[in-house]
Amino acid sequence: MMAFDRQRQTAVVILSDTAWPVIGPAIKLLLAATPDEQEARNERN
Repeated sequence: MMAFDRQRQTAVVILSDTAWPVIGPAIKLLLAATPDEQEARNERN
């Protein structure tokens, strides 16, 4: 089980490394769509 966990962790790291350029902006867009983020942005400006 331990070896499987380690393999899965490695797979997740590889996935996140390759997908991050795509996932990062998508997460930012999702955050920008939430009312909380809108409020925070309004306070900053």
